[in-house]
Amino acid sequence: YNVETASMGRWAKRETTLQSSPFFHVNEYAELNISQILTPSSDHRRRRAAALPPPTDVAGLLRVLGDRHDRAYPIFHDGVDPADKTVEATLATAVVDVRARRLRVLQGNPQLQTIVYERDL
Repeated sequence: YNVETASMGRWAKRETTLQSSPFFHVNEYAELNISQILTPSSDHRRRRAAALPPPTDVAGLLRVLGDRHDRAYPIFHDGVDPADKTVEATLATAVVDVRARRLRVLQGNPQLQTIVYERDL
């Protein structure tokens, strides 16, 4: 599931299955009908993810999450946003592998798979 939550008890979920098309969104509500400001960074990152081959496994998913092809607005952030000059960085990436029943937390670019925490579910 993709679950979105907001203030005042608002929430929405999107069920995903092995047959579902890949689903990617960044710093925005995709399912909740809430007024929001969409930034160039989010737009670039969403479009870049859509242009990449759909991931078929965890390693493929981590390749998408660690993508830095668009130097101004990379999917994996670790610098200054050129639009508003704020520092934006991905603090950690959590991977819940339902098939393997495993939780992993990675630090840094997910493509490097630097695991800082891991446990069975």
